[in-house]
Amino acid sequence: MLKKTQSSNKMTKRRYIKIKESRSYKNRNRNRTKLLYIHGFMSGANSYTVRRLIARYGHLYEILSPELNGDPHYSLSLINSIIAKEKPRLIVGSSFGGFYALMCESGDIPVVVVNPCVDPYTHLQRYLDQVLTYHSKRDDGSSTYTLTRPVLERFKEYDVAEKVRSKVDRIRALLSTNDEVLGDSHCQFFKQIAEETDSEFLFKTDGRFGHQLAPNGFVLLSDMIDNVLEDLRGA
Repeated sequence: MLKKTQSSNKMTKRRYIKIKESRSYKNRNRNRTKLLYIHGFMSGANSYTVRRLIARYGHLYEILSPELNGDPHYSLSLINSIIAKEKPRLIVGSSFGGFYALMCESGDIPVVVVNPCVDPYTHLQRYLDQVLTYHSKRDDGSSTYTLTRPVLERFKEYDVAEKVRSKVDRIRALLSTNDEVLGDSHCQFFKQIAEETDSEFLFKTDGRFGHQLAPNGFVLLSDMIDNVLEDLRGA
């Protein structure tokens, strides 16, 4: 079980290592311990959060960042294949990527999520059949994406609460109380799970950042990641 620990927030710049959607791994250092980061909806392998994770942890870990699309079947299959092959030390997911981090076959690997979307079917309704522009440059060359009804319906197949209960002692969640996208749905979800499972350290709430981590969310996320990594070193 993960414990609550403290560590520093020292920043170090490192070159970005990418994993393309084609699963072509370039500039790999297979001898380094790996952290898996799962990006959010309409983002990609070149997101700002990925670059910040590289700057913060790249001197110690290889940051794996697969590029996903909106299809949960495809995305979870890709994530699970990477977990099985690379055996990352830690899995981190934000927003929509938090949903995948919670649902993936993580086994005994700790999972850290920030503002996870725990009800994607409901929250993605607003984007149905719209031509959406990606927030960051994609490795696959795509600039837009349209969420279709068949893809949206696939999210009904996933029971996030059941999955979280099954590995509650390996999950840590950072939740904004000023989330302009999710409202308080994620906070209420984790509060209920924590009460059901008597999990004291399952989640932490904070109002000093919004859905996309600005302005203070990344520092808080780094603190949580540091705590989990410190627990792993002491295990």
